[in-house]
Amino acid sequence: MAQTPDVVANALIQSAWGNEIRDRTVQSFATVTERNTWAAPPKGALAVTLDSLSLWQYDGTAWVPAGPNGVVGYAELTAGFAYSTSPIDIPGLSVTFTAAGGGRRYRISAEMWVQTTVTNDRIGFQICTPGTTVVAQGGQVAVANQGITVTRSAVITPAAGPVTAKIRGVRFAGTGSVSMVAGTNDPAFILAEAL
Repeated sequence: MAQTPDVVANALIQSAWGNEIRDRTVQSFATVTERNTWAAPPKGALAVTLDSLSLWQYDGTAWVPAGPNGVVGYAELTAGFAYSTSPIDIPGLSVTFTAAGGGRRYRISAEMWVQTTVTNDRIGFQICTPGTTVVAQGGQVAVANQGITVTRSAVITPAAGPVTAKIRGVRFAGTGSVSMVAGTNDPAFILAEAL
């Protein structure tokens, strides 16, 4: 769009000028349904839906969540955790964030160092959200008492509202006692990012 011409004193404002101003401001709607009644929003138009206080941008074909990308949740552990039952929630390795909904994607990433007392155990972890729904998992065959680093990530598209993602330690196969090993310089972590 070109620059809007100045309004001349004591002149009527033309509808084209008013429409141009409307298309360059954030429009307020009660709901997504009401927002979708905007017949032909220009590419780049902004709208807020008041029921969820969500900010949206029109990309030329659809409304997509607007807002910053980046970290929305992070947790780390710098102390170990041992377990013999599996799967088991790793205390402290969970994050809760508020999802925008509307197709907004989030990446959940995790890394931790694990070891087992028995060679050929397959050990690792699961990323779960919500509750116990597994969105990613991974493990490796281990040598007794030698640590392995396991890293996994998943991209999710949750509905609007609070989302909790957590890490569950898993012994996929074998009989050994498993330990999640962590320290100040090598923490176990879970990271949630808006994409």
